Amino acid sequence: MSPIPSVDTSSQCYESNADDTAWAEALTREDPNLTGAIYVVDDPNAQFTVPRNKGNEAMVYLTYIIDHYDKLPDVSIFMHFHQLTWHNNDFMDSDSAKMVQHLRSERVIREGYMNLRCHWNPGCPEHIHPRVKGEDVLNVPESAVIGEVWEELFPDTPVPAVLSQPCCAQFAASAETIRRLPRDKYIVYRDWLLNTSIKNSVSGRVWEYLWQYVLGGVPVYCPEEHVCYCDGYGVCFDGENEYKSYFKRRDESRELEKQIAALKSENGTRPDELKETIRSMERTVASLKREMEEMRAKAMGS
Repeated sequence: MSPIPSVDTSSQCYESNADDTAWAEALTREDPNLTGAIYVVDDPNAQFTVPRNKGNEAMVYLTYIIDHYDKLPDVSIFMHFHQLTWHNNDFMDSDSAKMVQHLRSERVIREGYMNLRCHWNPGCPEHIHPRVKGEDVLNVPESAVIGEVWEELFPDTPVPAVLSQPCCAQFAASAETIRRLPRDKYIVYRDWLLNTSIKNSVSGRVWEYLWQYVLGGVPVYCPEEHVCYCDGYGVCFDGENEYKSYFKRRDESRELEKQIAALKSENGTRPDELKETIRSMERTVASLKREMEEMRAKAMGS
């Protein structure tokens, strides 16, 4: 499947610190419709770099927009440098390259903005309540400052009750959507990142839950997971129930595998009764995985 059918060109913007980006370079070699902009945050002499390594990927993304504002492709894809990571989509094998290859740019063009992660957890449906003091700042440190940041960045817009979208700051946007704001506005946002006293890790996480507003125009962006997969990547189940059924099987198989590992790690000689229990559990896991593979193949259209 072409990653960008009916779209003239698409560009990938990556945040990197000189780590392995061979997978991204391979994509641009293999698909003439793709171009890449790999921003190296710790090398001022790199082809694409940033004013300062501050604010995590937000600095890279804003710099890309500022640098390319007048020559944006139809679709820009904003991603981290690593190919395999837990926050990528399960049905793409957590593989960034596969996400780009399967991405349906028709959705991006139509919607204007698309979070690349379909899974809600973490981030949806109600991640941060900016008006509420004393939220879980240990696990969600950005919640302590995001209300004040909102007032600084969007002084004419009331602080929303909720800010949510699937983590972790990887998304695609159309050129039309990006240009709804003037280039100077993105410079203001980047200047805020450069000048804020909020520590680097937190300022980046603040932006993780602002992109859906800046580019999508909404404080809460939580599309149904199965719709995101089908419309966004062409991975289509027969509705939400079948989609949930797949993950129910996955969760059950993973739990059984944990139990099997625990039983096998017990010291001493196991009685035959316990061995048979393990064999029975292993058969159940194998059966669940067969069912999952059949469901996956059907959804993927293979």
